[in-house]
Amino acid sequence: MKPVKYNELRYTLDNRNESLGKKIREAANWKVPVQLIVGQQDKDGREVSVRTQSGEKKVVLDQLSDYLLGL
Repeated sequence: MKPVKYNELRYTLDNRNESLGKKIREAANWKVPVQLIVGQQDKDGREVSVRTQSGEKKVVLDQLSDYLLGL
């Protein structure tokens, strides 16, 4: 397995002053393959909502790397 710095990883942070629902809809329309959504409840619980074309799952922050490698 190659270190992350050698993988082609592209990301964008959407910090616009728009509703979360609108941001999620736009990302789906743009066909973004993986969305990481962090709301206040996620932040408090140290979780991340991982959204893919097959659905959405909450992942503990410490296990996020392993989860993404398994996609």
